[in-house]
Amino acid sequence: MEKQARLKAQARTRASSQATLLSPPPAGWRWRTIAISGVALGAIGGMAGIFSKGDPANGVNMSLGLSTFLAPYIVVQRTKTNRAIQGWIGGIVGGIVAAAIMLTFETGTYWPVRMSMLTSGVLDIIFALFVAWLTTWMTDWADKRRAKLGLTSPPKEEKPVVRIARGAPSLPSHGKSRKKRKRRRS
Repeated sequence: MEKQARLKAQARTRASSQATLLSPPPAGWRWRTIAISGVALGAIGGMAGIFSKGDPANGVNMSLGLSTFLAPYIVVQRTKTNRAIQGWIGGIVGGIVAAAIMLTFETGTYWPVRMSMLTSGVLDIIFALFVAWLTTWMTDWADKRRAKLGLTSPPKEEKPVVRIARGAPSLPSHGKSRKKRKRRRS
């Protein structure tokens, strides 16, 4: 028994000492939320930039700003750990997707203003960090306030799963059918 425990401990130390190519993300990171919100808002921002009229610089500012400022707000609301960093990464993903869509589908319009797009993108990413921090601060404050007032929802009780075997009679409908009520009356 002791020998098995010792062998398991040695195997664990050997496994932990080996360098891995990609270490697993820390607990609480919502990569799917970051990716979905960044790509969705980037696509919306890119389409807004494509369909904007007038000066291309206005389309750049609108589309990049839309995706980089709204993504942190959406991501921060759905995470519990490292909220500001996760929101900021969502904003970066949204800005990159918006810029890629605009440069792919409207190359003739946005390629000449690519340096303006780069400058606007860098500034938007810096401001997205502030938006992510502000949203994190407001969310934390609201969570504390809800807890102080006792407005948090109690944990949901798990309902038992009802499974009906094939060929077994179905669950009763509790007399809600009109036809059944009419039959009962007559």
